Amino acid sequence: MEIVQKAASPWAGINLDVGNFPDDAYHQIEMCAPYATNVHFKSEVHVDRKSQPADWPRILKILGNAGYQGYLALEYESTDAPLTAVPKLVSKMREVIRGA
Repeated sequence: MEIVQKAASPWAGINLDVGNFPDDAYHQIEMCAPYATNVHFKSEVHVDRKSQPADWPRILKILGNAGYQGYLALEYESTDAPLTAVPKLVSKMREVIRGA
């Protein structure tokens, strides 16, 4: 974020990957959200270095509070069969977005 802040340009931002924070994901997402130009939306996040299901409504609220209006790219990393798991995640993602 320091580089983006120093650039101070509308052409500089970050690709916010919500699943790549090892500790307090929600706090770190909140810190990065104002600089996000794209978001990798994952089904899991890390809290205290432990993987847990992502609280998508909470993440959407954080993004909304930061004024984010860009794309959410679903990034699938599970070991479940993607042909069955991804459509379920897309359906869940749509439900969460509609409810936001």
